[in-house]
Amino acid sequence: MAAAATLVFCAPGYPGGAGDAQPFVDQFAKAAVTSAGWSPATLAATYDPTEEGGLQKLKSADSVLAFVPYAFYVQYGRSCI
Repeated sequence: MAAAATLVFCAPGYPGGAGDAQPFVDQFAKAAVTSAGWSPATLAATYDPTEEGGLQKLKSADSVLAFVPYAFYVQYGRSCI
């Protein structure tokens, strides 16, 4: 079952790949769920190191919050709302 809400982390041009960052964004989502007292299945997190992949994930229906560099936000913020 997919999470009801997904946090999207995207940082094109920064070192590292999805495999490097995914464990950390998973920990972040787990801490947020625990702090809020929510069911673990209600929130997930995903990381994409590419511009194209990040934009696709941000346009997903379950995407609720983006963590992106400021330059990425300035360039694409309006198109992802």
